[in-house]
Amino acid sequence: MRTATWIVLLGMVLAGLWISTTPGEGVEATLSPGTIQLELPELGTQRYAPGVLRVPEPENIRRLVLHIPLTRIHQAFPKINTIGTGLVQTIRARQDEVLCEINFTLHQGRYYALSAADNTVEIKVVPKPGADPLYAKWVIAPPKEPQAWKTHQRLEGGDGSLARTEMGTEGLVVLEELEDGRLSRLDKGVTTAKRVFLQARFPRREESVSLRIHWTGEEGAERTFSAGSWSSGAGGKGGKAAAEGLPTLEGDVDLKLGQNRLDVEVMHGYTALSRSTLRIYRRAPSAPTAVVGEKWAVVIGISNYRADGINLRYADRDAEAIHDFLIEKGGFRPERVRLLNNQHATYQEIRTALFSFLAGTQPEDMVLIFLAGHGVQDTTNPDNYFFLAHDSQVGNLGGTAIPMWDLGNVMDYTIRAQRILIFADTCHSGAALGRGGPNDGKNLNFFNKYLEVLARKKGRLVMTASQAHESSLETTKLAHGVFTHSILLGLAGAADDNPADGVVTAGELVDYIQAKVPAETEGEQHPSYSEQGFDMSLPLAYVRHEKTSKH
Repeated sequence: MRTATWIVLLGMVLAGLWISTTPGEGVEATLSPGTIQLELPELGTQRYAPGVLRVPEPENIRRLVLHIPLTRIHQAFPKINTIGTGLVQTIRARQDEVLCEINFTLHQGRYYALSAADNTVEIKVVPKPGADPLYAKWVIAPPKEPQAWKTHQRLEGGDGSLARTEMGTEGLVVLEELEDGRLSRLDKGVTTAKRVFLQARFPRREESVSLRIHWTGEEGAERTFSAGSWSSGAGGKGGKAAAEGLPTLEGDVDLKLGQNRLDVEVMHGYTALSRSTLRIYRRAPSAPTAVVGEKWAVVIGISNYRADGINLRYADRDAEAIHDFLIEKGGFRPERVRLLNNQHATYQEIRTALFSFLAGTQPEDMVLIFLAGHGVQDTTNPDNYFFLAHDSQVGNLGGTAIPMWDLGNVMDYTIRAQRILIFADTCHSGAALGRGGPNDGKNLNFFNKYLEVLARKKGRLVMTASQAHESSLETTKLAHGVFTHSILLGLAGAADDNPADGVVTAGELVDYIQAKVPAETEGEQHPSYSEQGFDMSLPLAYVRHEKTSKH
C-alpha cells in the first residue's frame, strides 16, 4: 500500500500536478482582480500579463514565478516549451495569491532550460474540483533586431584615429575555408568549415592595427586572443575579398562543433575602430546518403474552407507546387505521392492518406508530409490543437479536424519508415477561430511548438514556418506562402552551397530556409525546426551547377 502511494505521488509530480491550499478548511477559491502574471526574478520584480516578452539572452534565465490571483487552487499544470515542469516547480500559497515557482537549477539543471530563440510558457489552473480551468500563455523571445547572425558597429575614435586609418566600406569580411583550401564568403551563420578568416581592408598598412577576438562556445567555454597579419590585396588568402589590392588585415579562428560566438574588435592601438558580433553554428560535414527504399509523400494545402471567414490565398498553390516538384525533380514516383487540396482535403480523406496510404511504408523508405493551412487551438479546451480540414466545423473540432495526437499516432504506429520529414506552413493567423481574450494570451498560437514535439524520436525532422508569436505570411508578390516559396527555391538549387556539389541535403535546405524567410519578411517571420537523430546529409534534390540560382 505504501509503495502504491509513492507511485501515485511520483506520477503527480511528473505530470506537473500539484495541490496548494491556504490554512483552514472550507475556504472557497476566489478570483482577485487581474489575471495570472509572470515574474522573471533575475530581471526584477515586475509582473507581466500574458503575451510576448522580449528578453536579452533568454537562454540565461533560470527562474520564473507565476502569480495566480486565487487564495486557493486545486490543481496547476505549468509547461515550458510544451513540457510539464513537475520536477522543478514549487507551489505555495500567500495571503491573496498562489505562487508557482519554477527553478531550472534544480537537479543540476539536467531537465529544463530556455533556448536562445522563442520559448513558450503556459499554465492551466483548476481552482476547485469541477470548476472551469484558467489558462495563461506567454512567449519569452530575444529582442527582435539581433536576429542576424552578424552585426557590425563602426566606432569613432576619440583621438581621430578612425580618420587616419579608415576601414573599407564593407567593414569586417568573414570567409569560410572549404575542404580544398579555398576561401568563400560566408553569408549565413551556418557552416561545415573548421576555420573562418576575418578580413579588414585599409587605404594603407598600419602596423598598430590588430584584431581582438573573444570566442564563446557551448557549455561556457571561452577565450580571448589577438590575431592578424598584413597582406597586399592581390596576395591575400581571401581572393575576392581583397581583389581591389588594398592592404588587408587578416586573422583566422578555429570553430568548434555547435554554436560559436565571436565578438571581434578591430583595434588601432588601444582604440576600437569597430565591433562585430558573429554567431556561427558549425555543423559536422558528411557525405550525402542515398534513400535505399521508396520515397512517399502526403501533401496537403487548403485555401478554401467550408467554414466562413478563414480562407487563405495560396495554401493550395503551395501544395500543388510542392507536389509537382517532388514528382518532376525530387525522385518521387507519382503513385507514392498523395495530393489533397481544398475540397479534396476533407477530414476523411486526410485520415485515409495518413493512416491507410502511409501504412504501406517500409523501414528503408522515406516519408515527407507537407501541411499548408490553419493549425489552431481548441476554443473550448486549450490543451488541444488541431489541423483544420476543408470541412472542419468550428464548433466540433474534436469530430471534424485532425488532432495533434493523430499526427503523433501516424508517426508512432502507422509509418514504418525510419526517416520522416514534416514541413508545416501553418498558423497563418494567430486567431483563425476568433479565440482568446486580451488578458489570457490565448491569441498566441502554439500549434507549431507542439508540432515540433513530434520530432523528439529518432529519425524525424519537423520544420515549421513561424515562431509561436508570429504568423505564417503569404504575399501577392510571390503568389505563395513565404516559407513554401523558400522551400521551393532551396530544393531548386539555391540551398546547394555547403558544399556546392549538386546535391541539396536536408541540412542545407534547413539552413537556407532559416536565413531566407527572415530576409524576405524583414524579420517578421522566423522558421523553426526540431530533429532527433535525423540524417541531415539525406539528399532531397539533385541540381545542375550551371543552373543553380543563388537567390
